[in-house]
Amino acid sequence: MRELAIRGHVVQIVIKSKDVLENLLQEDGWDYTNIGKRSGPSREGVAGGLVQRLMELNRLLGKWDIDILVGSTADIAILGRYRRIPSCIFFEDDFREVRIYAFLVGPMANTLVCPVACDAWYWDKKAVKYPGYHELAYLHPNRFIPDKEMISKLFDGKARYVLLRFSSLEAYHDKGKCGIDDTLATEIITICEKYAAVWIVSERALPEVFERYRFPLPASVMHHALAFADLYIGDSQTMAAEAAVLGTQSIRYNDFVGKLGYLEELEHRYGLTVGIKVGETERLMATVKENLDGSRDRSVSTELLYQEKVDVTDYIVNFLENYLRAW
Repeated sequence: MRELAIRGHVVQIVIKSKDVLENLLQEDGWDYTNIGKRSGPSREGVAGGLVQRLMELNRLLGKWDIDILVGSTADIAILGRYRRIPSCIFFEDDFREVRIYAFLVGPMANTLVCPVACDAWYWDKKAVKYPGYHELAYLHPNRFIPDKEMISKLFDGKARYVLLRFSSLEAYHDKGKCGIDDTLATEIITICEKYAAVWIVSERALPEVFERYRFPLPASVMHHALAFADLYIGDSQTMAAEAAVLGTQSIRYNDFVGKLGYLEELEHRYGLTVGIKVGETERLMATVKENLDGSRDRSVSTELLYQEKVDVTDYIVNFLENYLRAW
């Protein structure tokens, strides 16, 4: 958005409430319009939320002179088709694993844009694929330089710290999916505290016993925290990928392990993350110990990744400008 504005484009920002998104926009001083809360996990919740957002977004599009709709939600694909405004949908999860979303977006969007490692399923011929990941739009070395001073509080008198992330798993595609529950979290914390300070970032409510581990800094410094962490453990795909492209070893534990192409690539080509399926708790604990006690190979490097992947912000901006010229 900033790069587009620098190049003279007018950017209208529309969001739905999700996690810390609104806080980040406010901290960074952006003007935006919030058109609703995130939908619940049920199909009824998804449908109701979608209708509400479509109505509000349609009202906004009636006021604005928009040349192109860009984002990752079904709303803009549907309204783009209705209003004959070209829509570009950026996504990272393989369409086979987010089927309701796929059947809404695939037929409606003009163009699908995703990493080479992703599968657009029936709509693969409509996809434009680039060598990178969403996370490299804002964490590529051209865009982000970690600053240890900003997160010095996290060391808490220790030389190392571990970041834990608990997702809410309340999105529609998370229905029936499992991650790290409170019992398992207690076991992980017990192991990690032998080696390092422990901090928790959580979408779901934390029990009182975990409150002393709550991440004590603003969300806007999270990527600095990830960059200097000794280890990331969580049931969030995005944060595992963020840690990975920053060169921090990440362990992800959920039912999506083995199903998402970009994380499989980060794991098996670059060795920057480890996926452990729900139920494999012994393997999870062993992997945590191996990473923290030094018995696991720690020669993880992002050098190859940066050689093979692009600055995704640069790619997106050039893609959109070329798209507008060609439309």
